[in-house]
Amino acid sequence: MRIDVFINVLYKPLQTALALLSLLRHSGRHIDRIYFIEEPPNHPGQHEAIKQVLASRLPSRMEVHQPAHYINWHTPVARESLADEAQRLSIRYQYGWERSDKDFALVMHNDIEVFGDVVGALLANIGEHLAIGQVGGCLFCPAHWAEKCTPDTYLDFKPSRAYLLRLYERMPPGRNLHPYNLSLPEEFTTHPWPLPHCRMNEWCALVNLAQARPITAPHGPAMPLGAMAQCGTEIMDTGVRWFRDISLLGRTCRNFPIQEYLTHHQGGHKAMLDFSAYEQGEARALATLRRDYPGEYPVEG
Repeated sequence: MRIDVFINVLYKPLQTALALLSLLRHSGRHIDRIYFIEEPPNHPGQHEAIKQVLASRLPSRMEVHQPAHYINWHTPVARESLADEAQRLSIRYQYGWERSDKDFALVMHNDIEVFGDVVGALLANIGEHLAIGQVGGCLFCPAHWAEKCTPDTYLDFKPSRAYLLRLYERMPPGRNLHPYNLSLPEEFTTHPWPLPHCRMNEWCALVNLAQARPITAPHGPAMPLGAMAQCGTEIMDTGVRWFRDISLLGRTCRNFPIQEYLTHHQGGHKAMLDFSAYEQGEARALATLRRDYPGEYPVEG
């Protein structure tokens, strides 16, 4: 089974190199094509070194794409905008989603480090599920704090909207941060499940494209996996809207202990706003590249 890889890249050139080189080292035998999607804010030539390395290792199997638009993490995607191809293909992962000819694809962030055959493990365990990876946005979920739901049992806890709101009111101090927690939009009256924060965490997840494409935009009713969407006065995180849409269509995702195969260095959005955190992440990646990947990536020293 050969899969494609979709990676959106915003800054972090050394972490990007480590993410992809470690993935190829441990799961390369499963990988055919890499869709390297460079977000428009990147500096010219910022990722040239890793692109050249990939082009030499994967001749004609690495495709670089720069979206026409930059959709940041504060920008919800409206359904009506999906008819515009340039706008739609600017959504995270969507270019690879629509271009790949594979039945399965791995979506990943550019700040992970792989230390085991994560693709092989995900392929072996996805079964009939639409996607497999880490399920849940549990830190801000009242069902998690009330010990009513876990990533492995999300299919079993289906509360009424009224009960869900009561759980939100009992959230521990500091966790009830999102305004939509207590002002859920009308759709949660009819369909309070899946819960507002529940999602497929797309920092590393395997998707059954053969089954997901027909029910996901532009072909089906589900929003794109990489789209953030409005929920009341707040914006749903990446993957939440897609997870909700496919769940209401009767499809499921499998929770998997992906941390047994890789590390997700939790810089995330914070590292984009905190120069010190960003520099620490790049320095860590540089040290690992020098130690574990000598000769595979051009670094000084």
